[in-house]
Amino acid sequence: MNNYDIEDYDMGNVLEENQLVSEQDLPSIVRNWEKVCTTYSRYNNIPAIISYYTLLGDLVKNLIEIPFGATTTDTRVHFCWIQTARTGKTTLLHNVLTGVSKSIYEQLEADEYVNSKVVNFADYNTASLVGSHTENKRFNEDALQIYNRDIQTIEENIVMTIDERATAMQLAVETRNRTSERWTIHLGPVNGEGIWFADEFEGSGVFKDKNHSENMNIVFQTLMNNFHNGSNIYEKILTGKPMIPLDCRFSLMALTFPPEQLLQTVAQKGILQRFLPYIKEVEDDSKTEMTKSVIKGFGVRPENIGPPLHLTKGILEIYKLTKARFESVGKDRLDTVTYNPDAADALQSAFDSMLEYINNVNPKIRSIIRLFEVNLLEYIAKLAVLNCVSMSKGINNPEERFIVSVANVRQGTYIVRKCYTTLVEWLEKEIKGDAKTLASKSNIKEFQHAYQVALDRAKPQELMEGGFVWKNLLLEDAGKVLRQSPAWVYTKFNGISELFETTKKGKQVFVKPKKQEE
Repeated sequence: MNNYDIEDYDMGNVLEENQLVSEQDLPSIVRNWEKVCTTYSRYNNIPAIISYYTLLGDLVKNLIEIPFGATTTDTRVHFCWIQTARTGKTTLLHNVLTGVSKSIYEQLEADEYVNSKVVNFADYNTASLVGSHTENKRFNEDALQIYNRDIQTIEENIVMTIDERATAMQLAVETRNRTSERWTIHLGPVNGEGIWFADEFEGSGVFKDKNHSENMNIVFQTLMNNFHNGSNIYEKILTGKPMIPLDCRFSLMALTFPPEQLLQTVAQKGILQRFLPYIKEVEDDSKTEMTKSVIKGFGVRPENIGPPLHLTKGILEIYKLTKARFESVGKDRLDTVTYNPDAADALQSAFDSMLEYINNVNPKIRSIIRLFEVNLLEYIAKLAVLNCVSMSKGINNPEERFIVSVANVRQGTYIVRKCYTTLVEWLEKEIKGDAKTLASKSNIKEFQHAYQVALDRAKPQELMEGGFVWKNLLLEDAGKVLRQSPAWVYTKFNGISELFETTKKGKQVFVKPKKQEE
């Protein structure tokens, strides 16, 4: 059990930052995308939202490059969705994302900046993924000698017509070319660019402790690197065979149920750190609600059959506007978007909040979480840029478009924090081995007790009429009552927040238990 010392931890900073982030809503096109997607895959709001950014990030990856001082990154959003089986992952993939993505790429088939395809690929081995060789049965180490002999025969044949001679020369060259190359290289399906929907990712090998697993980890990590600097190219080298260069510029969306060795993978391997991870073990009650939502549709004729292709219109308009902007700045990817001077400060605030959030968690959890922080910050930056792009259509003045603002950073932070908290909560549950306690709402009585403690000791400025107490004070006392970390307390309170009434005075939040829970 962790020691909780409230004097060493300022929960107020975390809460204030969280409040600012939560009040910064996402672009309207994102919310519409979320609304449509969740009519197919119920209650999977965050994965639905991230799928929008994965598609948009792939569309504009050749138009935008994001600077980080001496380095850059691309706009691709690699998403790993780990969630209980049969809770809507495959439904979202097959009923919405595949069809919509294919439609968009088909409409941009002639576009000079888009050469993308959709790949649904789950054959996870290096031969099928990276590529393979086949031996040319007509290979002959004496190919050059054969060619020279054929040429000599042609030259000595005085009865050949000019056309016959030309044909014979061509055949000789073709024979030489065929027989001089021993190996034919067959590139894997993810050579090129587009979106790769990697369903059943538990079979990828990255969650297993074998040599194959280690090799696959290296492959995936390489493919997700920044392609603008060429670090994404994986070279498969086999003794006696030519090297196979895999230039993968795909955006990867991986889906899986929680594998048995997930904790070991998270703690010891670098693969999941390259993704924007979302880990959720759906409780039985939630699964029941998902099932009920399906039952309600029984016998109801759908208005439209097939994927919601109307979603393509808005995102295509955004792409075309971004393309025009890219061309207007001389096709310089680093100039497509510019950055408000305060945007970097907002990113710093996001980072500070992340550090505060894990300040008092179990040291083992903290050491694991910190492995993710650089990539999570990078994803905040990517999402900030994509939010900026998404909002460009609604800005009438062209001079005010494509400027990454503080609001855009907070929008990105909102999404990444949703993923970040699921990771922290899952780790606490796994490492403490107390899944039942952490997953339930049984702590409501402790929070009610903490409310009474806070109410009794609150200063006048920490109270509001009607029995409302400052939320920060309640969480402080809840931490002491429950003997849990601030991160755990904050996450747990969010899970039961509907049992509390909320009001605000300025930026300060005040709460009290609802009457039925008193």
